[in-house]
Amino acid sequence: MTLFRKWKTSTLRKNNFGRYLTYVIGEILLVVVGILIALSINNWSERRQQEGRLRNIFLTFEKDIDNDIADIDRVLDYYGSNKEAFQKIMNGEMNKRQFKECGDCTFLITGHNSFIIEVRGYEALKSFNSAYDEDSLVNQIVQSMTASIENISSIDDLIRASITKDLESWRDQYDWFSQFAQENITDEYIEFAITDQTYRNQASWRFILIYGNYVREVEKFRQQLVSFKEAIEERLNN
Repeated sequence: MTLFRKWKTSTLRKNNFGRYLTYVIGEILLVVVGILIALSINNWSERRQQEGRLRNIFLTFEKDIDNDIADIDRVLDYYGSNKEAFQKIMNGEMNKRQFKECGDCTFLITGHNSFIIEVRGYEALKSFNSAYDEDSLVNQIVQSMTASIENISSIDDLIRASITKDLESWRDQYDWFSQFAQENITDEYIEFAITDQTYRNQASWRFILIYGNYVREVEKFRQQLVSFKEAIEERLNN
């Protein structure tokens, strides 16, 4: 810049406008180059910060995945072990002794074994995509998670609504309900569960909701979580 200033002074003294114009253009170019370099450095720094934020979010999301998979396995184990009992009830093949020996049969159709999906990492990923340029992996995860959460929640609501409806009908029709509400299981209730067509129909509807919808959606969600974790680990290790 010192050389440019000396050249500028000399040029002006010699009244050489062409050379002076060359100086001005050169000075402008230097300023522009300086600005571009500064912007490039700033963009690089910002990108590094974004990568650091995204890495931390991915690590949080991986922990959520591990917790969700553990909960899903618990739920799937529970419903897997009770599927035969559902089928025996629906087919009228369960007797009183088998019903009493079946630990989960008492509340087979009045309980629902579910789990709460971890959303810390998911919500952070949504916020990240809103604040910065969309990342393809983040976008894929957010879209898939949004759909799965909505589907599982909808089926959960259907199951709980069905349970509530059945309990209300029992409350209004059967004398043994007051004992059942206190978890005192009477012979009348057992007889109802293994012989009455109403109970059989209610169990059949619950079977459809659970095994035809809920379990399938949860299994699909588990597969998604595993693939997300693999993709995240590949990203973090590159």
